[in-house]
Amino acid sequence: MRILADLIPLAVVLVICRRWRSFPRITHRLAHLTRTVLALALFIDAGVILSYILTGILPLPRWDGALAAADHALGLNWLDMYQWLTRHPAIDASARALYNSLGPEMLILLFALELLGHHNQARAFLLWFMVSGIATIGIGILIPAAGAFVYHHLPVASTTGYVAQWADLRNGTLRTINPLNNQGLVIFPSFHTVLAVLCACAARPLRILRYPSLALNLLIILSTPAMGGTISSISSPALFWRL
Repeated sequence: MRILADLIPLAVVLVICRRWRSFPRITHRLAHLTRTVLALALFIDAGVILSYILTGILPLPRWDGALAAADHALGLNWLDMYQWLTRHPAIDASARALYNSLGPEMLILLFALELLGHHNQARAFLLWFMVSGIATIGIGILIPAAGAFVYHHLPVASTTGYVAQWADLRNGTLRTINPLNNQGLVIFPSFHTVLAVLCACAARPLRILRYPSLALNLLIILSTPAMGGTISSISSPALFWRL
């Protein structure tokens, strides 16, 4: 019910924009923006619920060892990268800030595209977000992984939100889904990396944001392995972190 309550104002704004004809250009763009945000919110809620349900009913064997082996085969070591960051707190804090900036960046891009009249690009961005999200959930269910924090027995695992929920879903002890405390449960492939690529592509029609967005998303991708606990370099650019 809380989810529906949050979406009702967006639906009301959409109806008002459709009926208010005094400023057709402005209301047309606002209607597009409201519809896009409404679709995004509905899809995210549905995707999270689907991810939780599938994680609980299909607790397949973990792939952490195989994914870590893929890293080692490339001469990469996630633990070395993580420990290097912990020895450099300023860089660690910067990487965390970059990692957490992806969600706000996506919203800024959607707002900019819709309000500046790039409706087709905004629609394509949202469509690819949905397709990528569904694909990530599907692959993550078939190739489940607890993540590097758990695999390497790091203390941070006990305070990482998704770890406890993922484990409780798989052993059957988590029976309810709290929509106000949802966590991203998929470690492989890295949806953070995918979304960063989508954001960089979505910014191309925006001349002012095009290159800053490209630089920002490259940094976000670099921060993802350590901040997200992504084990395998196959799904992330850990190759650039080789020290």
